[in-house]
Amino acid sequence: MKRFLLATALIAFATAADAQQPQLPAPQPIPRQTPTLPPPTLGSATFVYTATTGAPVRHSGSVTAGTLTWTCRDTTCTIRGPWPQPGVAACAALAREIGRIVSYGRPGAMLNTAQITQCNGNLPPSLPPPPPPPPPPPPPAPGIEIATSLVRAEGSPLAHAPPPTGAFTPVDITTSTVRAEGSPEAVAPPPGPFSPIDITTSTVRAEGAPP
Repeated sequence: MKRFLLATALIAFATAADAQQPQLPAPQPIPRQTPTLPPPTLGSATFVYTATTGAPVRHSGSVTAGTLTWTCRDTTCTIRGPWPQPGVAACAALAREIGRIVSYGRPGAMLNTAQITQCNGNLPPSLPPPPPPPPPPPPPAPGIEIATSLVRAEGSPLAHAPPPTGAFTPVDITTSTVRAEGSPEAVAPPPGPFSPIDITTSTVRAEGAPP
């Protein structure tokens, strides 16, 4: 009887001890994670800006205006960049380099009339046009007329004598030295057609006072 009671007490004690121990949860299956890619990142948009002038630009090729470098030719400057809207300050910086701007911006975003006026508000005064070139000098005189009562020619002329009668025949003289000396006449020479004399020489000297 004692053995039966002892066995019963041991069974009851073991059952109570098992009841006091915490129960571990049943293992749960690990969920499988599906790999996902990040959403695509859109790159910065690039816009083409155009500035148009009313006259040919002052500088052609690469033109630096502020922090921007434009490409200019004739009456147009272009640049590419990420700016969504045109700026008056950038327009004004470019106008100071190339001259008065009549339009500025990109397709769908252009400066209005008031903004264009602000863009051109600080332009330096226009330089006056250069003076016209001086007129060309007058052509050299065809000859020298000397009115005197005495003329003397020195040299070794090659000439032919005029005919004894008839009109005056010009005389061609070739010499290395010709000198004319004399005093002026008190009266002017008689009117009439002037008959020239052709002289080929390396030195010509005229002495005397004008009539």
